[in-house]
Amino acid sequence: KITKKLLFFDKKLKSNNINPGTTADLTVATLFIEKVTQK
Repeated sequence: KITKKLLFFDKKLKSNNINPGTTADLTVATLFIEKVTQK
């Protein structure tokens, strides 16, 4: 059931010219920068 939902979400992103892999990379990079710059 979850696989079907994930595939639908992936297809929806791609149909809007949003690359899910790139989106994930940017999310992780943002979280990393936030973590390493915290005091």
